[in-house]
Amino acid sequence: MLKYIPIGFLLATASADAQDDKNKREGVSSIEISPQQEMLREETLINQFLPLIKEKAAKKEPLACFQLASFYHAQAPDDHTQEIVQLYTIAAEAKHMDSCYILGMAFYHEDWGLKRTDVRLVKYLTEAAARGNGEAVSYLALAYWHGFGGEKDINAAIKWLDKAVELDHAMGLCVYGTLLRSKKDIEADYPRAKQYFERAVAKECAYAMTQLGIMHQFGEGCEKNVTEAIRLYRQAITTEADQDQAMLNLGMLYFEGTEVAQDIEAAQYYLGLSADLGDRDAQRVMGTALVKGESLEKRTYAGLTYLAKAAAQGDERARSLLDVESDSLTVSADSGDKEAQRVLGICLMDGTIFEENTLLGLRYVWRAAEQGDELANQLLEEIEKISCLY
Repeated sequence: MLKYIPIGFLLATASADAQDDKNKREGVSSIEISPQQEMLREETLINQFLPLIKEKAAKKEPLACFQLASFYHAQAPDDHTQEIVQLYTIAAEAKHMDSCYILGMAFYHEDWGLKRTDVRLVKYLTEAAARGNGEAVSYLALAYWHGFGGEKDINAAIKWLDKAVELDHAMGLCVYGTLLRSKKDIEADYPRAKQYFERAVAKECAYAMTQLGIMHQFGEGCEKNVTEAIRLYRQAITTEADQDQAMLNLGMLYFEGTEVAQDIEAAQYYLGLSADLGDRDAQRVMGTALVKGESLEKRTYAGLTYLAKAAAQGDERARSLLDVESDSLTVSADSGDKEAQRVLGICLMDGTIFEENTLLGLRYVWRAAEQGDELANQLLEEIEKISCLY
């Protein structure tokens, strides 16, 4: 979360020395400084100025408190959590803008043991937002929208979202655009949402690319244009590797093949990426296809693993499919199907797919091995090797 380099603040404490250093560097600007030399220089400066900063922080000088908190956060945050919060709080209470922003964000994200129910979340973000911090403006709007740090206040949220739009802040544009599409607590306005997403796309915002792609895919605030949607989804994925929604939508377009030519290989690639990033819809689709062997090569265990992940996130359809597959595998395994015995056995020993029962699972794998199942025999050999270690 913290985006500041402590050494910059250390240098600010001794401006005369910093200026001398700058003059010297300007005189030898053609000399390239290696990363190792730069690290050594920073370490020297830290050792030189840290005692002075600690002395000033002890006197509760806001800038020094901010500098020392930033230093602790960069060096060993887990060892200094309480001190970091105390120092930033001293600076924030003195209306030091960066400290207000950092603490407000810490409350919002519940870092350092802080809680988003604390009224100081709104207090500190308001201070930072009032002084033009675009990200503070956007998060303050979200805080009011969700009721973090106080009562839910839609009017206040919209007020700060308007400010984010005025500042042309990418996140604020995205938040406002999303809310204008959601129809929740606010009247839908697709043309305005599209305009805000377009402005955020111009700032290389991958989330906005995905959302604008959705609007083009379904004709929200514009004519339906699947080709443009695909272009935007691809652009989003290229811009940021974690755009699971873009991957899901792109994968489903290729999987279904109703609006573009079906491409199962591309579908599996994008759906797999989305599922591995944690998108439960992609996990359910991949799981179902792999378990049933429809369109994709049948891989029961891999499919059940995806379904279990989706079910763990509350996907009821995935949970129902897991229950059906559990019953089906049990019937097949008890009827002597060696593949079903192996898969069911592994799932029971795994404990993340079906309720864990290691002994019963081992019995099923043993029965599969007795019928000549090669993978079951390999698994038993591995289990035996591990047992020998103990």
